[in-house]
Amino acid sequence: MKTAIKELIKSIDLNGANRFYFSLIFLSMLFPMISVLLYFARRGGDYEYMPFKIAISILLAIVICPFYFILLKRIISFVHDHGPRIVLGDAVLFHVPFLLSAVYPFHFKISGVPVNPFLPVLWGASFFYVLMAVLIKRQSGAHSPERSFLFLAAVFGFLLVFINPPYHAPDEFSHFLRAFSIADGKIINSRMGNDIGDYLPESLVHSIASLCGNLLDNNFEAKVDLSGIIPEFSRKLDADKRYFFPFPAQALYSPVPYAPQSLIMVPCKALSFPPVVMMYLGRIFNFIAWVILMLASIRIIPVFRWPMVLIAFIPMSVYQSASLSADAVTNGLSFLAFSCLVREAASEDEVTDLKRFLGFLCIISAPLILSKNAYFIIPVTLYFLIGPARFGSMKKYLLTAALYLASCAAFLISWSLVVNKLYVPLNGSSPVDQTAFIFSDPFGYIGIILNNISIQGLSAVHTLGRMGWLSPQVRKLYLDVYLGIIALVAFFEGGKRSFMLPWRRLVFLSLVVLGIADVSTVIYLTWNLPGSSFIYGWSGRYLIPFLPSFYILFSNSRFGLIEKYGLERAWYYIILTLGSFISITSIGTLLIRFYVPAGTVPGY
Repeated sequence: MKTAIKELIKSIDLNGANRFYFSLIFLSMLFPMISVLLYFARRGGDYEYMPFKIAISILLAIVICPFYFILLKRIISFVHDHGPRIVLGDAVLFHVPFLLSAVYPFHFKISGVPVNPFLPVLWGASFFYVLMAVLIKRQSGAHSPERSFLFLAAVFGFLLVFINPPYHAPDEFSHFLRAFSIADGKIINSRMGNDIGDYLPESLVHSIASLCGNLLDNNFEAKVDLSGIIPEFSRKLDADKRYFFPFPAQALYSPVPYAPQSLIMVPCKALSFPPVVMMYLGRIFNFIAWVILMLASIRIIPVFRWPMVLIAFIPMSVYQSASLSADAVTNGLSFLAFSCLVREAASEDEVTDLKRFLGFLCIISAPLILSKNAYFIIPVTLYFLIGPARFGSMKKYLLTAALYLASCAAFLISWSLVVNKLYVPLNGSSPVDQTAFIFSDPFGYIGIILNNISIQGLSAVHTLGRMGWLSPQVRKLYLDVYLGIIALVAFFEGGKRSFMLPWRRLVFLSLVVLGIADVSTVIYLTWNLPGSSFIYGWSGRYLIPFLPSFYILFSNSRFGLIEKYGLERAWYYIILTLGSFISITSIGTLLIRFYVPAGTVPGY
């Protein structure tokens, strides 16, 4: 490692402009130490632990500096293409939070030493941005949608990983148990009577109960005791002491949406890491997987790129991505399938190799269908965005469609058959009886769906602003304005006039309608009593994969303001401002709900 760094430094020409770039990056790494000094200045002359704090700060810099040096050569290449102002802007934007964290009111005490936990978290956010910026290389412009998404993800999304209390995303503790079970080698879980789950270390459940027991009892005045998290870092895994713990709903998921969490839990389990450490690492890996999938989606799609950035940062969307929830990977895969099929529809190249094209469609569809069977409707419907002209003949088009639909059906049925014996009815539901009821009066069931939409439609939309155990709610006015702005951005962005033809709009509209009916039916079958006149269990988070298809209906290629007036730079800062606004609002909502004493902030 030492030799490699020396060779890299020797290979870098530090003459002229490169010396300036190098100095700029080096100076940006001094910000955490400056924030430490401000932290002590705020404490009014309490210098008892100053040597300790400065030593920790310098140690952080020493640990992370080699990574900066390793990436330096590529960073300099990036700077040569986009100019020093980009690096200077990033240095300011990404290190100002370090200075703000110095006056942050919350801190832990470890062995009596006050430690501000947000310093290393923000360090990680900065390094995460640099790493991802190198991964996307120079293919994206300085004011590209990818770069705006990356900024918002690195600053706000990464912070959500740590600001959200442990296990407080919807069903997060059950997702944690399922991910650990997969890391344990249990792809298919066990059944014990009417319970579905696995034999897991007792320490996992003790950690969950210790960290979120009082907050899961709908006690909205309960707050998080930050000092209570510290002892959990000393809890032993004790993998030999196991008991059977049920998680019937999550046991039906395939391993696909748990791949990132389970991947990091394998070495964590071998090293006997405390459960809370595995939880945070699982969140980080889940979030990184979502970022990669979303970056790929934004880069691949030829139109509608700026609205995709804003949709990704709808509060519930980014919140789920920063948790252990299976929805993070599922939503990322749904956006990726959407982008790939839109790109294929916008392409004018004729499909010459049907086998290869069909294989590509299966590769982008199979992971999504295996993540959540209900979303099979997305790739199946969007296939019809592709016109027959690309295949040369209607016969080839219909043949490919038939084979593709058969493949999707095979993916859908395969995992259902695998877990069929594990299914346990929830809330007194009976899918068989419910199905018989639907077929006995299909028009009556359509009326139930429409009645449900009329009653719960607006409240379901507002759940897009909910976080935590579905209790913290972003102010509805802010959420409504943000959702409306996404429609305006889609309207004025423009795009290929040849793409948004009326029949393609009909396909997108059909997916939105079928998606609502599909989600409603799945919830009706699995969460409601047979013959129920109302569909209980609706939530806006189930509709996130359909949002791109909904918002693209607002696109109007007649305007094309960005290309027509060269507004890429202005558009970049507008999107950055909007995304930052809703993200700051989301983080503030979480802080008020879980950390600020009740009654302190009016309206909460």
